[in-house]
Order: sequence, then structure tokens, then C-alpha cells
Amino acid sequence: GEKNKHVDNHVIWIDPDNTKHYLVGCDGGLYESFDGAATWRYFGNLPLTQFYRVCVDNTKPFYYIYSGTQDNNTLGGPSRTTSASGIINADWYVTTGGDGFQSRVDPKEPNIVYSESQYGGLVRFDKKSGETVDIRPMEKQGEPAYRFNWDAPIIISNFDNKRIYFAANKVFRSNDRGNGWQVISPDLSRGLDRNKFPVMGKVWSMDAVAKNASTSIFGNITALSESPKNENIIYAGTDEGLIQVTDNGGSSWTKIDNIVGIPQIKAGPYTMQPMVNYLLTSMHNEAVAYAVFNNHRQGDFKPYLIKTNDKGKTWINISGTLPENGAVYCIAEDHINPDLLFCGTEFGFYFSNDGGKNWIELKGGLPASICVKDITIQREENDVVIATFGRGLFVLDNYSLLQNIKKEDLGKNALIFPIKEGLVYNESSPYGHIGKSFQGESFYTARNPEVGATVYYYLKSDSKTRKELRTDAEKEKEKNKQDVYYPSADSIRMEDNEEAPYILAIITDEQGYEIRKYKQPAKKGLTKLTWDGRYELTVPINFKEPDLTNPYYTPPLGQPAVPGKFYIQLLHVKGAVTETLTDKVAFTIKALNQSTLPVPDQASMMAYNKDLADFRRVALGTYDYYNGLKERIKYLKKGVVASNVNSLVLLADLDACTKKIDALEIQFNGDASLAKREFETLNGFISALEGCVNESWYQSLGATQTHKDKVARLKTSFKDLYANVVDVKASIESIEQKAESLKMPATLGRLPKLE
Repeated sequence: GEKNKHVDNHVIWIDPDNTKHYLVGCDGGLYESFDGAATWRYFGNLPLTQFYRVCVDNTKPFYYIYSGTQDNNTLGGPSRTTSASGIINADWYVTTGGDGFQSRVDPKEPNIVYSESQYGGLVRFDKKSGETVDIRPMEKQGEPAYRFNWDAPIIISNFDNKRIYFAANKVFRSNDRGNGWQVISPDLSRGLDRNKFPVMGKVWSMDAVAKNASTSIFGNITALSESPKNENIIYAGTDEGLIQVTDNGGSSWTKIDNIVGIPQIKAGPYTMQPMVNYLLTSMHNEAVAYAVFNNHRQGDFKPYLIKTNDKGKTWINISGTLPENGAVYCIAEDHINPDLLFCGTEFGFYFSNDGGKNWIELKGGLPASICVKDITIQREENDVVIATFGRGLFVLDNYSLLQNIKKEDLGKNALIFPIKEGLVYNESSPYGHIGKSFQGESFYTARNPEVGATVYYYLKSDSKTRKELRTDAEKEKEKNKQDVYYPSADSIRMEDNEEAPYILAIITDEQGYEIRKYKQPAKKGLTKLTWDGRYELTVPINFKEPDLTNPYYTPPLGQPAVPGKFYIQLLHVKGAVTETLTDKVAFTIKALNQSTLPVPDQASMMAYNKDLADFRRVALGTYDYYNGLKERIKYLKKGVVASNVNSLVLLADLDACTKKIDALEIQFNGDASLAKREFETLNGFISALEGCVNESWYQSLGATQTHKDKVARLKTSFKDLYANVVDVKASIESIEQKAESLKMPATLGRLPKLE
């Protein structure tokens, strides 16, 4: 039974205690049945997708990613969302079926997506309507069948968004989005007969088991690239190792063969070179292009990555420092720095900032030994997106650090790298709460990037504590076989009492007002922090840890800043000594502004929010102090009963003070006696104030008139509330003086007199 289940099964487990209970692994993932395969449950939370190719569009505010999968369609979905639950499976949609491969999105009309399935199954998908149009080129009368690769290449011209190129064993061009095609090349393959290739040492008959089943048709174009600098220059590469180049838009083609450093393959009567897996023409220089050869079909997993500086006349090897065991699949070139390159291999993702002379593996956040099939760059966002064969898609957000870093920068004590404009908005809660909400642990979500401005900074060295310096010195002595003596008593105490040095990242506005401080470890290397575009909290200082397991927990947030220009600076703090590490670095934040209704005047909203934040500081501070007074009364009451002095005389004063506190409790928190018995009751002062704050600061339109009126009433009532707290304070202090005169044991907040 395969109802609502994917096909191509690979493994099955049958429960020995219930033989109708199956687990089945197939090309679609993992399925479970409890009724002998009549119905199936699908596990949608395994990030194991095998992606071949990847591309991105220019949709605002967040771009979309399109990629083709092994036997699971070609898909599209957002790079990020405004949801506090992140990116979920339902955000993605199918653009065409089958084995999914290359997609291309119209750069000016992102609703037009060209999507492909195996052997050249090409459609034009309309994202708005969800409809697809078959635009696969068809043979002309008398023309032999086209030979499409399993993963046939398609590109959109850099010069006309309606012009697309596609390839089988010939190159096709359409100037009307695939409605009609023109053949612009002859057969660019070698024209070899694959049935003459020896397999396991011999040529087999047509009746051999699975002779040509599940194998690519041979002799076709596997890679295609148009020069971004010259629309007449097009490169095509084949599965038998040929590169063909035209510099006149396809009127004539030049064959490039027998490239030095690329292996020769002997196949029966034929000699060829490995498959051209990828071609890339430089966006900086029309004479420069890159080619990737892949020889894994011969059991050779070496990297073959080459470059031409003269339109293919000569080639140089730029794969020298890549691991010897790890075939290259793809290459990408940075749009700003021509020396910054990326490549994907069988076992990892690499970059070079010297044009390919040296390669460094990028590991952060990637599974080990990951197979990277394709790379694309979203230029406006400076994001690198990679398609992996087995672990899904990964996005490296804003890699401008790699564009800007220089060797001499690493010699500086501290450095803040250029900061990309930050996007600030309030995340939505489509499931009621953040993360997986109440959808269960198997509900799959991918984390969104953090909201706000992301800052990368570099520290040349660690700032060490006295203990760390001592242990370093002791290790050196041990290495030199010297005695290690105990430090002095004063030194030991200083070690124990020392606070570790730290970095303060201080954000200021254009007037120099400090908005936010971030305390960071003073450790060498690269650090990332994200400012969410909000001011520091004005609530009382506390050491509470956020309860992230509580679905009802909402982290407290400060007032939102008005979008505009801000600065960040790094300070080093050690003990009472502060040292300025960097100059102020400017950056900007902008609002998403997706609300249907117009956003109110930002300056007046800011003034209101600042006034509300100041009022909140005093109000919550008063409430915090009031809670401290309640604790002092609690200790005094216990002291009256537990002490061995004549303290019962304090009972009347304590009773009178307790009545004042009970009245304050109703003012602050509402009438709990009535509320717990389901009587309708008014909100207390604190609940009303925090409600106004949350409803004003957690959405972009600011406070409603209703909230403004409520805050005005709260300000008026707070004067009496504050006076009552002061009165209770005086009463408690009077009782504490009497308790001390009676020599009652110490209570919270009371310092005994020294006689």
C-alpha cells in the first residue's frame, strides 16, 4: 500500500511485537504505518533533503530560494519570514514535479520562475496563479531527438530578462520567456556512442540486465554560462569534457579540448576528458571564466578547478590547496571583490580571497563533510546560499566580512567591520506563541535570522584574568622544568575576587545618547552580536533568567528606536579601568513598514515612548521597592513571635501597617480575593501599565488613543500610590526602630546598633 506515500523504497523495519507496524525509508524520507500499509504517517522534521541546484530572486522584503531535489520536485520558499516560529514546511511550494533540478527566476518579475525536472523537462511557473506552462524545446521536422542531461543547464540572460538559454546537445535561446526557441549551436558534443563503452572490462549486449537503465543519456551539455560583461560570449561544457565558446552570440563556436592538468579518459575506441560540471563567466572581466571538471565516474575524487584569463585560450589550475580527496561541483564569484571565490566540494564548502591561490574551509553551522552541489549569491543582501546533497539548504547571512577583511586588519587590537543596514520589525505569532508553540516537538521549524542590525567585530588577543596569566606562566615553567611556587596570600585573594575582563559594545544615537550596552567576553577572534533596534530596559535591575520553556513567556523589550543613523563603539573593561578599543562606527536601521494603515509620525511616537519608558522606570522601581517593604514586614512579624524579648507591643503597629500594605496590594495588583472567586475585577496598576507598554511597543503603529488616555490616568493615580508607599516606608522604619530598642533579633533590611 502506497496511499499518500512516496515511492522508491529502500529499507523497511517491521515491529516484531506488532507486524502491522512498519517503518519505511524511501526517496521521500521516513514513513510509519500502524495498519499494515493501509495508511501512512510522514516524518516532516528530518532535514535530509538532497538538493542539486539553487537560485534566488529579488523579492522584497525577503528574497525567495528555489532549488531542485532528488525525486522530490523543484521547490521554492522564503529565505526568512516575519514569523516568530521561523520558517516552516508550509512556507515552501512545488514549482514542478519529478526529480528537481535547476530553477531560474526573472530578476524583474519574481513571479516568473523557470523550473526543471530530469532530462530537460522545463516549465514556466507563475507564482501568482500557481500555473505551469511546458516550454521544453521541441525538435524540428527531420531533426534527431535532442539529448538532454539528467540535470540540463538553464540560464537567464544578464542583458534581457525575457531571454533565456537552455541546452541539450545543442544550445537554445528564447527571447520571449520560452514561448519559442531558436537553436544557436550545432551539436556541441563529441558524438560518441555510449554503447561502445566497456563496463566491467567488456562491451555488453543490449539484453544485459539494466544496460542503460537509470543512467544519463550521453553526449550532452552539462554547463552553460553567459558573460555578464558581453552578451555575445557564451560558454558551454559537455559530459565528455569539451568546452565550447562563442563570442558572437552563437554564430560560431570554438572547441576547447585536452586542457593541461585535466585527466584523459580512455573508453573503448574513444578518448575524452571528465564531465564539465560547472562553468562560470566572470562579472568583472569578460576574458575571465572558471570551469569545474568532475571525474568521479572513473573513481577519481580529486578537485579539478581551472581558470582562464584569455577567453579560453589558456587555463590555469586554481584547485591546488583544496583537499586532494573531494571532487569540486560548483564555484561562485563575489560581485564586489573579484578575488573572493567560493566553491562546493564533495566534503565541504570553501572560500578563497586571493583568486584561488589558497582555499579555506567555511565550517560554522555546517554539518561535517557536507556535499555542496551548488552555490548562489543574493547580491543585495550579501548572502551566500548553498545546496547540499543530503542536508538541505544553508544560508550564510551577510558575508560582507569576507569582502572587506584585509591581512593588515588582523594586526589591529580590535576592529568593527562595516555594518549592513539593519531591518527592524515586530515578529508575528501565527501559532500563538514563538517557536513550535503547541504544535509538538515533531513540528519542523528553521530559525529566522535575528531581527535588527548585526555587528561583527574582531579582537586580536584575549584579555586574561590574573589566574589565567598565572597558569600560563606556570605551564611555561613546567615546560622548562622549573619549580612552580605558590603565589602570595594577597595574590590568591585577588584572583578569587577578580571579575573577568569584558568588552562593552555601546550603541549611541546621533546626539551621543547611550541607547544600549552589550557585555561580551573579552576573547580573541570574531564575535557577532545583533542589536534589535530597541533601547535598554528601564525595569528594575534583576538577575532573573528567561524562562524559554514557558510558552507564555515574553522577553521584556525596551522602547523601539526611530529608524535612522546610529553608532557602535567597543570598550575594554578590567576592574575599574576602561579602555576605548575602537572609534565609533556608523550604521543605520530601517523599519519593515508592512502595516496596512499608515505609520504615525516617528518623532512624536518616539517622544511618547521615551516619556512612557521614564514613567515605567519610576513606577516599576516603586513597585519593586514596595515588594521589598512587604518582605521586611514578613520578617518583623516572625521576629515578634520568635524572639525572646517583650516584642508583642509591636503587634498593633504591625497590624496597622499590614492593612496599609493590603490596600496597596489591591492598588498595585488588583483584588485577588474577588478575582480568584471569578468576580469581575479591574486590573491592578502594574498589569494596566505593562499592558499599555506591550500594546504600544510590540507593534509598529504605536499607542492607540485608548492606551494614551489610560497612561494619563495611571500617571494621575500614581501620585497617591507613590505617597502611600512612602507612608508605608515610614511606618516600617518606625517599627524597626522600636524593634531595635527592644533588642529584637535582626530582621531583613535593619542594621543592628553597635553599643
